[in-house]
Amino acid sequence: MPAAITVTRAVNTVGWGYIHLRASHQWDPAMARRHVIDLALNGLTTPTSDGTNRPYDLEINSGRY
Repeated sequence: MPAAITVTRAVNTVGWGYIHLRASHQWDPAMARRHVIDLALNGLTTPTSDGTNRPYDLEINSGRY
């Protein structure tokens, strides 16, 4: 994937996500920052029985649901 697309996706996810949480949900700055950065760096994950995390879509596609 071209670097420009990766950067555009990251900037929009972090920037607009933060603005949305602050303006629409009145989250305090530290909480919005922490959750947006966590999503950007870790994606959607679910805890596993061994205490590690794995991508959320693998949990859905595992056939257990």
